Amino acid sequence: MKKHILFDFDGTIVNSKMLFFELYNELADEQDLQRISLAEVEQWSQLSLPKRFLKMNIPIFKLPMIINEMKTKLNEVVPTIQMVDGMGHVLQKLNESGYNISILSSNSTDVIEQFCHTNQLDYIQDVYSSAHIFGKHHSLEKYVDQYDISKQQVLYVGDEYRDIAACKKAEIPIIAVTWGFDAKTLLEEGEPNYLVDDPTELSAVIHAYPWSSI
Repeated sequence: MKKHILFDFDGTIVNSKMLFFELYNELADEQDLQRISLAEVEQWSQLSLPKRFLKMNIPIFKLPMIINEMKTKLNEVVPTIQMVDGMGHVLQKLNESGYNISILSSNSTDVIEQFCHTNQLDYIQDVYSSAHIFGKHHSLEKYVDQYDISKQQVLYVGDEYRDIAACKKAEIPIIAVTWGFDAKTLLEEGEPNYLVDDPTELSAVIHAYPWSSI
């Protein structure tokens, strides 16, 4: 039985929170949007994404444009994206243990694949981009269908409340990590299957998951 682990990218594998902050303010200047402060970024990490958009005064009709522009900007700065401390070791050890490791993110496949190539993450099996930031549950279900596996053969690892919500809709267990975009208090409200505070805890939780009961 193959064991599958799907990782989110931004905030989970890579430390892109500050990069998003800087690029968004750059875009805000270009598109006459409201700039945000670092204090606001930290404060709003306790809010769901829709509530953050309200705080940022982002018109709904501009959201697709903003998302596409941010992806374009990220594609230009891939070499500067830093991996979360310890995650490279975790991914390598999970690969050596025989897990099927893939990435499912709202970021573009171009950005993720370029990052994986730059950082010698050649063992990443697949990279998937969720077409809609609130539609990740559809992508999770497609992954299960593609590999013709049960949902209990998959673990998702993500850093946002919406990741937890998507996994619950798709009925796939999730490990939420507290070093990413969303505050621990917000993640706890989502009631993930597991909650970890440091990459060093991640491998132990994955190995302890009751795969044998599947």
